[in-house]
Amino acid sequence: MKKLLIVFAIIGIFTSCSSGGKKSSWKESDKNDFSVECVSGATASMGEEDAKKYCDCMLTKIMDKYPKAEEVGSINMDEMTKMAEDCVK
Repeated sequence: MKKLLIVFAIIGIFTSCSSGGKKSSWKESDKNDFSVECVSGATASMGEEDAKKYCDCMLTKIMDKYPKAEEVGSINMDEMTKMAEDCVK
């Protein structure tokens, strides 16, 4: 559950910094920002190596589900929980 809260916080930060509804695909800077924030938040609970694997998994799942970075704000709790559970296996 702590890991899930970390990801929600990261997505909240990420979407608040997104391009204000401007439609575009995931830019390298979007992916990098997500990864840096995710790893930073998750490292305390799982260590840096596992945090990197977890965050890579989450980013892949989120990008598959939401082809545009700006759409991440519409993610719901059930989707996020499922993604997080899949990534911690």
